[in-house]
Amino acid sequence: MDEGTAILQSGHSFAAIAIIIRAYRSTPVTGRAKDRPLITNAIVGQVNGRFNSPNLAALSTMAKGSSFSRTDSGLMLARSHWPMVRAVAWRNVRLRYKSSFLGFFWTLLNPLLFLVIFLLIFSEAFPNVENYPVFALSGLIFWSFFATSSAHIMGALVENASVLRSLSVPPMVFPLAQLLAGLFNLFMSFIPFAIILHLFGREPHLTDLLVIPVVACFGAFIFGISLALSALNVFFRDIGLLWNALLPAFFYITPIAYPAELIPDRMRWIIEVNPLYQFIGAFREVLYHGRVPGQEQWLLLVGLALLTSLVGGYSYKLLRPGFIANY
Repeated sequence: MDEGTAILQSGHSFAAIAIIIRAYRSTPVTGRAKDRPLITNAIVGQVNGRFNSPNLAALSTMAKGSSFSRTDSGLMLARSHWPMVRAVAWRNVRLRYKSSFLGFFWTLLNPLLFLVIFLLIFSEAFPNVENYPVFALSGLIFWSFFATSSAHIMGALVENASVLRSLSVPPMVFPLAQLLAGLFNLFMSFIPFAIILHLFGREPHLTDLLVIPVVACFGAFIFGISLALSALNVFFRDIGLLWNALLPAFFYITPIAYPAELIPDRMRWIIEVNPLYQFIGAFREVLYHGRVPGQEQWLLLVGLALLTSLVGGYSYKLLRPGFIANY
């Protein structure tokens, strides 16, 4: 039995995708144009669960000359790995809503359901907050992105341990795929948010495009923290449990459903050192207040993103050699 047939029968979709990417890498550059349709269809078919054994067997033969380095501890993925990242990310999105009746519509409904709850509980408590639904939802969208993406990225290595033990797939593929899936959900949640903005009389403006660099900085910040936690989680599984316990605390100490002005002066330092407050504040500055964040605020966002990315990358590279023995 060839490798492709064996892996297909074993049900390892990620393993099959790995063979597909290895086939692409092993194909000479001059022949990739000819083989690209087969490889592309293989990735899409495997993600959709419709790829068959003969084609996978053919790609397995193509892949024999390739070399994924199991001991590679680098942070940068080769260009040929990115189709695999995108395929795994799309598979993560599909699996998240696979058994649900509404499917992807939950991405749109989740922030609206949270908003209804907050309106019932807090709208009368903060009458001085103008357009409280927009204020609350702008914080909830970013918080949801942080909570779900950090949890999924942190568990990415452990959850795919069987694939990483059996195939020399770069471990970085799985955390990156979870980040892309989280970004997809975030931008989908912008659809109901834009509708609510319109209902409350907010007209679109060119400054709204500044939300893109804010999201980019926030994504880098989340990935840096989560990558470090993901590497530590391979060795100490209590990290995941501890993180899930801390998330509610982070939610309540961050001004998401309430204005920061309600915090007493003696406690202001808590939100000042809270990076989530800085990112959510910049997001609200753009979409809630309709203003351009100041230079100091931009420097702070970029600095936080760079710092956590460096810490996460260093932690991953330092702990990477011990992954195989601890999966």
